[in-house]
Amino acid sequence: MNRMKSFKSLTVCAAFAAITLSCSSHKDIVPYEEFCSVVDSISHANNVKMFVEPNQYKTFGLRREDFDNTKRRLAKYKDSLTVYVLEMGVTRSLLVNYRPGRDTLEHVIARYWATEEQRKHRKNRISWREYRDSIYKVNPDVGLVPKNTWKKRRMLRSELHADMMSARPLKPQTYIMEKGADGKYRTTRRVTDSVELAKIKARRYRWNSVANGMLGSAHNKNPYIGLVFGAEDYRLSDTERLWLKVYAGHCHPFPKARPTCEVQDYNTYVVVKDSTGREDRVYIKVRDPRFRLLQNPPFRYTFTANFEYNGRWYYVFMCENPLRCVCRPIDVPQKDFPA
Repeated sequence: MNRMKSFKSLTVCAAFAAITLSCSSHKDIVPYEEFCSVVDSISHANNVKMFVEPNQYKTFGLRREDFDNTKRRLAKYKDSLTVYVLEMGVTRSLLVNYRPGRDTLEHVIARYWATEEQRKHRKNRISWREYRDSIYKVNPDVGLVPKNTWKKRRMLRSELHADMMSARPLKPQTYIMEKGADGKYRTTRRVTDSVELAKIKARRYRWNSVANGMLGSAHNKNPYIGLVFGAEDYRLSDTERLWLKVYAGHCHPFPKARPTCEVQDYNTYVVVKDSTGREDRVYIKVRDPRFRLLQNPPFRYTFTANFEYNGRWYYVFMCENPLRCVCRPIDVPQKDFPA
């Protein structure tokens, strides 16, 4: 119980690959002193011990738009026997590490500065090439943060193991929790079927997911007002993956509602991986997006669109049935397609 329960993971999805600038270059970053002041207030109000890692915060920082949600999140920690260590990750997301038991705040702070002293010496730090090769041995399909962003953390060799563990590919299985007559949730069965897994994940996140190269779909018994669905890491080929989000709104009440949909260009791109494992984004423009609401609830819809990538046109069809969702090349372009 005295061991740090780490939530660290530098292996983030390619959606975060655009984060390359330090927080000092952004005006929307909450200053370190202001953040510490809020943390101190929450600590005194809840009688808990919290420590903000200064070097990590000053390197990455917290976005002003996330400040209110972060304060509400921190206010929920009320275990007086635990030391909460607050660290900012490379995506400017707050990581809360726990030090339960008899550990003191003074000991946590002393260990932190001892670790930071080791970080000053290059011989204790791992190189980007060694880090990249180690991670790819565990999972060759994992997406890494940009090199310049990763280097700001100055990772120690002793910290590599945690990232290697988090990079391991997940097994295609999940457990179903169901509520019994007594009101308690219990694990009732394990699911390994890829199609059912896609449906379960879609119900949780309320947007389309990918299972073995197949588009998933959103399911819910409650009426939607607005939601997001699309292709998340959809495999066009062995080296090309599509990311596409559709923002649907005004979906309730049905049939009086007048549904709308929007596809933003900066959220639509293909991630291309070369032979060395390096990834690049190719942004694409979705044309003629059409969203039609068929029923709500249960939520049923159709969405069609076209886009051009690498000199070829593609057709996208999505609906609530993952077996019917497709993204395929168009062999004969329509007459209204741009030249």
